[in-house]
Amino acid sequence: MDLPTLSWLQSAAGHALLADLAARPLADNDVLPTLNRLRRSYSPEQARAAIEQSLLRRRAVTKFPQAEQLFFSA
Repeated sequence: MDLPTLSWLQSAAGHALLADLAARPLADNDVLPTLNRLRRSYSPEQARAAIEQSLLRRRAVTKFPQAEQLFFSA
């Protein structure tokens, strides 16, 4: 992820999108339809970064209770 995309994720719009994704199921078979839906409203980079961050946060929550507030890289 590049710095402009990270900055966008840290913005109000990025936080809102990440919160929305956190409230939705995101199983393996949900990723592609969700990504396609997001690309209608966001740039491909923003949509990809939001999905990736959401998935990483879900994996990290067992080690980091505040994972929903942190940013991770693969």
